Amino acid sequence: MLVLVLIEIPPVKQKIARIAENQVGNFINGELHIGRLEGNFWNHLRVEEIALTQNNDTLASIKAIDLRYNLKPILRQELFIQSFDIVQPRLNLVQLKDSTWNLEHIAKEQEPSTEPEDTTTSSSSWRINLKKMGLENGFISIATPDSIIPKQIKELNITLAAFYSEKQQKLSLDQFSFKTREPDVTLNQFTFKLEYTNQTLNLSDFILKTALNQINGEALYAADSTNASSAYLKTTPIEADEFSFALPDLKIKVKPEIEFDAKMQNEVLTSTLNLIAEEQKIEVKLKVDQLSKWIANPDSADLNYDLSAILDQIKVDEWSGMEDLDYTLNGEIAVKGHGTDPKKLQADVDANLFDSNIAGYLLDKLDTKVNYLAGNLKATLDLYSDFGTMTASADARNIFGTPNYKAELTTKQLNLAPLLNNDSLPSDINLHLLVNGSGFEPKKIKAKAQLELSSSNVMEVPLDTAFALIRYAGETVDIDSLTFENPSLKINAQGTYSLSGQSDLTLNGKLLSLEAFQAFLPDAIIETSGELSARLNGTPDSLEVTSQITLENTIYDEYRIENASLAANGSIGKTFIFDAKMVARDFKSSFLNLDSINVESKIFADSLNLTASVGNKDLQTHLQTNLSWKDQIRIYLASWDLAIKDQQWELESPSTIQIDSTSYQIDQFNLSSNGNQLFKMNGIVSTNGNEDFNMTISRFNLGGLFETLKIDPPLNGFLNLNLTMAGTAQAPTIDGDFNIEESGYSDYNFSKAEGSVNYAQNILKTNAELALEQDGSFLLNAEVPFNLNLETMSGQIDSLKEINASTQIVDLPLALIQQAIHAKEVTGMLNGELTVKGTIDALKPIGQIKLTDGNIKIPEYGIDYQDMQLRTSFDDNIITLDTLGIRSNDGKMTGGGKMSFASEFYNGELNESTINLKFDDFYPINHKQVNLQLSGDMHLDAQKDSVTFGGDLEIPRSEIYLPTVLNMMGKVYTPEIPKPILVEEIEKMNQVKDTTTAATAELEIPDSISTASLPNITGKIKVDIPKNTWIKNPNLRLELSGDLDIIKHPEFLEIFGSVEVVRGQYELLGKTFVVSEGVITFEGGEEINPTISLKADYTVKNRDTDSKTIQLTVEGEADDPTISFTLDGESIGEGEALSYIVFGKGMNELSTSEQSDMSDAGAGSMAVSAAALLVSSQLSRLLGKSFNVDYIEVKSTDSFDNASLEVGKYLTNDLFVSYEQQIGATTDDDLSRYEVRLEYEILKFLFLQLNNSTNDSGFDVIFKVDKD
Repeated sequence: MLVLVLIEIPPVKQKIARIAENQVGNFINGELHIGRLEGNFWNHLRVEEIALTQNNDTLASIKAIDLRYNLKPILRQELFIQSFDIVQPRLNLVQLKDSTWNLEHIAKEQEPSTEPEDTTTSSSSWRINLKKMGLENGFISIATPDSIIPKQIKELNITLAAFYSEKQQKLSLDQFSFKTREPDVTLNQFTFKLEYTNQTLNLSDFILKTALNQINGEALYAADSTNASSAYLKTTPIEADEFSFALPDLKIKVKPEIEFDAKMQNEVLTSTLNLIAEEQKIEVKLKVDQLSKWIANPDSADLNYDLSAILDQIKVDEWSGMEDLDYTLNGEIAVKGHGTDPKKLQADVDANLFDSNIAGYLLDKLDTKVNYLAGNLKATLDLYSDFGTMTASADARNIFGTPNYKAELTTKQLNLAPLLNNDSLPSDINLHLLVNGSGFEPKKIKAKAQLELSSSNVMEVPLDTAFALIRYAGETVDIDSLTFENPSLKINAQGTYSLSGQSDLTLNGKLLSLEAFQAFLPDAIIETSGELSARLNGTPDSLEVTSQITLENTIYDEYRIENASLAANGSIGKTFIFDAKMVARDFKSSFLNLDSINVESKIFADSLNLTASVGNKDLQTHLQTNLSWKDQIRIYLASWDLAIKDQQWELESPSTIQIDSTSYQIDQFNLSSNGNQLFKMNGIVSTNGNEDFNMTISRFNLGGLFETLKIDPPLNGFLNLNLTMAGTAQAPTIDGDFNIEESGYSDYNFSKAEGSVNYAQNILKTNAELALEQDGSFLLNAEVPFNLNLETMSGQIDSLKEINASTQIVDLPLALIQQAIHAKEVTGMLNGELTVKGTIDALKPIGQIKLTDGNIKIPEYGIDYQDMQLRTSFDDNIITLDTLGIRSNDGKMTGGGKMSFASEFYNGELNESTINLKFDDFYPINHKQVNLQLSGDMHLDAQKDSVTFGGDLEIPRSEIYLPTVLNMMGKVYTPEIPKPILVEEIEKMNQVKDTTTAATAELEIPDSISTASLPNITGKIKVDIPKNTWIKNPNLRLELSGDLDIIKHPEFLEIFGSVEVVRGQYELLGKTFVVSEGVITFEGGEEINPTISLKADYTVKNRDTDSKTIQLTVEGEADDPTISFTLDGESIGEGEALSYIVFGKGMNELSTSEQSDMSDAGAGSMAVSAAALLVSSQLSRLLGKSFNVDYIEVKSTDSFDNASLEVGKYLTNDLFVSYEQQIGATTDDDLSRYEVRLEYEILKFLFLQLNNSTNDSGFDVIFKVDKD
């Protein structure tokens, strides 16, 4: 009793704690610390401030352990614990370099026990009743490089209860939750109840709940197999993203609910698994017999199994996370089997997919059947789909003995792209493949394969036919026949290839074109044809190869080779050596033509010897070199001769170029010409060491180079250059100077053309001076921060440091550009000074450039600009156009303004800028056949985020001859207006050759003019066309008048308004149709497609002076107009109109021969009848081009009776005069011999017309009213 009293005294309790610390210390590599021991030993003990340390590091700590119990039940053999609480435990885990954990080494190694192990079993009648065990607010710190293991586990809380007796055990987990960091995971709830009694284990109320997912379940296990065992599990929709830390590459889009139900009784397991995601469903059923016996002893029990699966609208990309797998599957899979030993196994597999979708293609049906029986296998496959059909079968016997097998595959219109999920494999394959043989070991295989392919294509390459018959036996492949043919290539191969013996293979082919392989070729024009042959013979250690390729008429873009051949012969095996020879003839390009190219080489495993000769009448070169690459790249130039016209270049002595991982070294590269010109390089450029490199160019003839390259106008002179590189790779220095002796450009000679370049301490300095012998000079000085990296052989301007540059232009003649722009005359002087400072990202230019007394004349384009004056000032981010003036013959253009940029001007970010242009009868182009006069004004306004333009322009006069415009643009003229229906009909008959040739010479423009895209600006311009604007082509002359609004949007251009046809004529079958009325209406829209309404009349007169009027009407949109004919207001067909135009009378009035002409496409008399019409048409064109008139017409019937000539000319924009004179014999007294008409526009709708003729004179007042 005294002892029981003493242990309740606090000092005694602390003594007990120290004893416990010491006892534990005997078993661990560390120290246990106990703060306080409180409570009583009858029903309550509390231990506070517990810590486990090692080397002064705390491995674990517990704030308190609280134990409440009752000793009385011990008397009836029951251990009763009311509660057992662990408060705020903390654990520090560290994974060591050997992958073990620090706590694994805390326990001391114990001496092995010498006492024999007690193997007897005993039963106990004791009961253990744990009412509550809790762990409150636990924390675990984990130091590990493994990213899957969290760095922390916090807020760890556990509550459970347990009961144990010999006949019954219970466990109730009422709370288990925690949070982790890196990765972040939350377990909100993990609870269940587990009870074992009467050899039955029952799991109930199972709940596992995380932040996004939850699993509910229950299970029952009966030890007696005759009783039923079961399991059930169900989830909420799975949020797979919660587990991305463990499976980062798995991107599952679906959120399936999972339901699993299983039952086992009498050794039979039946289970069902359902995965459901909205309309998608997977159902799997499994039945297994003898499962527990098979698990216990697989060799003594045969497993029977029956598996079935149903797929319903399964989208594979959503389940797999692989977006490329655009498959939707519907189908069934069934597997039945007996046994698991492959030598005894019997199994049947039946898979059927239907109404599925493969990458957008319908899969009607895919049936697969597999039957396996003790080493014998049979399989079939049938596929029917929108991407083709495929049938396959295989039969293998005695797989584990001496196998025999055969297989067959047939495809029709099979597209591999969806089947292999590869869009780069579009195909249409029709083939039949048959394989049979025996044996699987390479030395025992005997097999035969036959392939037939027809009317197929792969990756847009057509495969017309292919056939292969191949045998394999005794490690030898026999190719009885292998042929391939498509529209571009034919190939045939045959022979034997042995892995151990003699081989002899031949290949022959014929290349007809490259059209079939266009999908793999660049957009450039590529053409060729030729033949190829090759042979391989010998043993594996000594194979001889001979090959030959010949090509004819090879074209690549602008390059052409008339014929070329390549021959290569060599051996492969113990030694590798090849002799190759290439010969090409007649190489042509836009800048160089070569008569021949000859290259011969001997190729070894680590080197090659090469000899090359290239030449034409102006250029000859011969090169002998050796290239090796075993340890480093080494180029040995034995000799090099180069003849360019009268210049003879040669390598003075052999030279070596060596390239390794750290340096480029050139030894004695001296190329000279006639002892005068010299190009010399010597030294080393290192990427990590010292630099020592020199380059010298002496009296290099620039004029000869420009002439050889056909660059006009050439830059003449002799270039001298000295360049030295020193220092180290980290701090290189470069010093150089250059000059051009006897230099000149175009018709100007320079008294001085020289400069220098220096690089040190990351500063590049350069200066240059150019001075003309007469007057004029150009000076440039610059210091640029530049970082040169010799390791990567690259460099860039330092964007953080300042540039300092200046340039000066003094009396530099504008005529220097005359030959470059192909002008007849260029005059004027350029002067200016400009300094540039700031960083490359923020340049600050200050200065001005001025052009005075400029003139440019280019007759081919009608350009004649006079008295050009320009003055432009630069001030940081502002460019001011102080002066702009250009005169043409009858007018001028002036302008000015300021461009303010939000940042540096070269970035193009305009800000509050305005440019104004004024036109006063200015001719931007004034060619005889293409001219345009402008009056009015234009302006360009820019704000920070927008640029707009506007203006009001008037075109007082213009003339556009369409063939000339197209010729100026470098295009061959082809009329864009569709041929009239009647013209198409008459061209089906005998064509009448023009005997009168128009005297219009084609313009020869040296270079085509390229047009750049409009900048992304917006605006509106009003264009006024009062009159006297003519559109012409060989068959059309129209005078236009109207008002247009041209509106520019960011992405497209719109046109609103209408253009009226004031007068005009259209020649059809030699007859002139006079335009009586016409209007072209623009109604805006992204697509410019105006509405046309045009009527043209032709008056038919016969010998009796009766007249009829044929009217041609064109209406509708410009892209698809409708054309119709009327006669005196009555609609007629095309045939009737043709009759009146050609013969002057209707078809019912034609004679028998004339009707025959109309119906006979080959009749020649009809062409004779139309001769006068065509002659009069050609005469009109000839006179129109000979005299400077705006309007001309020769009128005639089918002969030249009653013919007349009418001409018209604008004296001013408002005054038009015409004169008509009869030139044929006539007996009609009513016809006037001549008539003069004068037309004056008073207002736009009011005209005064005066006329005088041999019959009468007078005047008319004409009102014009537009019809809606």
